[in-house]
Amino acid sequence: MAKVELRGAGDAELQVDGAPAGKMQAKTRLTVRPGHHVFEVRSPDGTVQVREADLGPGDFVALDLGGKK
Repeated sequence: MAKVELRGAGDAELQVDGAPAGKMQAKTRLTVRPGHHVFEVRSPDGTVQVREADLGPGDFVALDLGGKK
């Protein structure tokens, strides 16, 4: 498995690989299978941020999806 830390606007809608994954916090950690993944965050104001990552077994990546710093 691989681990992903997503940073972005709290209370945004998160999708992983096109599937709803709930509400995002300012910092959200996920465990995903190795492979190519697409992370999409839609903030309450309608702004959409998309990031893609190719992950191998045991990988860890932190992705910035906008929001307050």
